[in-house]
Amino acid sequence: MKKYILILKVSFTSFVSYRVSLVVRLIRDVLMTSFFLFIWSVLFKQKQLVGGYDFNSMITYYIVARIIDQLYTLDPSKVIAEDVTTGGLSTHLIKPYHYLGYMWGRAVGRRLARTLPSLLLVISVFTIFHSSLVFPNSISQAVLFIISVILAWILMFEIAIFVGETSFWISKISGINSAINQTVLLLGGMWAPISLFSPLAQKIMGYLPFQYLYFHPIQIYQNKINISTALHGLGIETIWILIIGILTIALWRKGVRHYEAYGN
Repeated sequence: MKKYILILKVSFTSFVSYRVSLVVRLIRDVLMTSFFLFIWSVLFKQKQLVGGYDFNSMITYYIVARIIDQLYTLDPSKVIAEDVTTGGLSTHLIKPYHYLGYMWGRAVGRRLARTLPSLLLVISVFTIFHSSLVFPNSISQAVLFIISVILAWILMFEIAIFVGETSFWISKISGINSAINQTVLLLGGMWAPISLFSPLAQKIMGYLPFQYLYFHPIQIYQNKINISTALHGLGIETIWILIIGILTIALWRKGVRHYEAYGN
């Protein structure tokens, strides 16, 4: 485990050194957040409720979604694709660590580095909109929310790894990566609560794992569901993690055999 923690530290230090990139990302986050907050404020001038959400609860929903989004990354899929196509994976395969463990340490390190400047955005938003935000009204609610976010991070990481592994057979996965990213944002409930979609769309989304990335954690945070329903959702999310985890490991083993068979 120590070697993966070391990878995490190295990844964190390396990413922090790119200060310009961090500043650019922070500016982008500020602009995107400001844009959507403006859109919702205009919409709620015409209506008091939208899909069961008032202005305060909707603003809270979006800000919490943005905070959660800072933790996620599809970067592992790009790294795997680059390592496979350039042959760099061969170097990792002879190292004294498992490549997927290396990707975990790298992803966590980069996310921690990415999150630090984003805290400035979070603090600013909470300062400006503190009177409009809704907070968890119980410790159990807050704990379940944190657990759901941790599970969601694992789920997102597995999705990124799974997408990256397709590069063993597909040379260019940038299109797939982009499609998955947009699918996650839309069907996960990043841009708007899933409850605003049509009943048919909600039913379809209910069979997919994406809702557990944004919508379900925020439902817990805003006390829109009771503890029993929250625990049921966490159970289903755990099952999804196990299923995608098994598929990811199986695809990895098959991919490595395919990679080695062609002498990369």
